[in-house]
Amino acid sequence: TRTKAFFDANDITLCLDSSVEEIDTNKQKIRIHHGSTLEYDKLFLGIGKSAFVPPVYGAQVQGVFPFFDLDDVQAMLSFIKENNVKKALVVGAGLTGLECADALHDLGISVSVVEMAEHALFHQIDKEGAYFIHGLMKQRNIDLYTQTSVQEILSQQNTVCGAELSNGRRLDVDMIIFATGGRPNSFLAKQAGITVEHGGIITNNFMQTSNQNVFAGGDVCQVKNLVTGEQIQSCLWPDATMQGMVAAQNMTGNKRVYPGAFIVTSSTIFDMTFVTCGPVKQGSEFKSLTKHDNSFYHRLFLQDGVLKGFVMVGNILNLGELRQAIMKKTNILEAKKEQTATL
Repeated sequence: TRTKAFFDANDITLCLDSSVEEIDTNKQKIRIHHGSTLEYDKLFLGIGKSAFVPPVYGAQVQGVFPFFDLDDVQAMLSFIKENNVKKALVVGAGLTGLECADALHDLGISVSVVEMAEHALFHQIDKEGAYFIHGLMKQRNIDLYTQTSVQEILSQQNTVCGAELSNGRRLDVDMIIFATGGRPNSFLAKQAGITVEHGGIITNNFMQTSNQNVFAGGDVCQVKNLVTGEQIQSCLWPDATMQGMVAAQNMTGNKRVYPGAFIVTSSTIFDMTFVTCGPVKQGSEFKSLTKHDNSFYHRLFLQDGVLKGFVMVGNILNLGELRQAIMKKTNILEAKKEQTATL
């Protein structure tokens, strides 16, 4: 996203092909893989995630891919072209897994999806909304196996030819794609004594870690969820950008507060746009309002009339109003009564 000229013009020393092996917070130095060291006054860790592939027997054969970065996609496309792939298995029915399945279907490939949870998009959407998306997959002849995992990958001549599933079924496939997410690269911070929880570096409102001279941002860290107040890993580009900017201001002596991550998940899959925000699981503390037909599904999650989360599949025309209602903690039931009385 930047040319070499940009770094030269802004007095930035760019060290490519360099891997950091150790952070010494006492001496405020980092050690590079070739043995040299760099001193710092303030240090920022923007080291992201790495792809995670479950330890499945047979996963090292050709035709098995993680689905995480651009190199993975290019390798997959080359394999599809060179091997005339007709059938593919996607492991994981989260957001990236369904986007991958949709793209493979558009290439004319027969697709199956395996998911350990009870429905697709388990962390982003409620059960009824997920079933709406299951129907879209069925219309495209995409087979979905929920509460199921891959037990073994089968191969011939060191190339994948099938998979044994935990439900006893065998699938004959030409390639397998693990859309099983990533794991934060927090090991360097942990080795340096910086607080890490649930795999992510803990940061405060200034993007500062447990060490006052070390800051972090992006996928590697934990931040506050603006809606729920919980510590979460935000994996969204706009959040990572904002976190880096806030950290930079504080590292250079200009105090700036990061308000927290406002997580809105959206995508267009199977020719249908969906958006979710906030807690979207039915719990005792929430009441819900649901509206749907064959073309859309909406569900609002309320606590004492205040909107806490929503699921929208299909029609998303009032998305802006719902986002504002969550941010402003509007009692939408009272607002609706007032609007009706005015009319």
